[in-house]
Amino acid sequence: MKGYVARKGNRWYAVIYEGTDPITGRERRSWHPAGCERGDAERLAARLLLQQVGLAGSGHLGLDAGERLRCLDDTGQRGWQR
Repeated sequence: MKGYVARKGNRWYAVIYEGTDPITGRERRSWHPAGCERGDAERLAARLLLQQVGLAGSGHLGLDAGERLRCLDDTGQRGWQR
């Protein structure tokens, strides 16, 4: 799973990659408004990615959301990334 934050005007958004459309083959992304601060968008993106992976609220390793994201690779497997 991949995600990033983007700014449009004075607003920040969490943008989550959802794979490719099976019919058209185009990449699909969902945009989630996060407010006027980049940090809010980064926290929202982390939470949304964890929900997609299925770790939200699981208490995985006792880490906060940002640390959990750093523990996952692109396939959702556990393992530290640097």
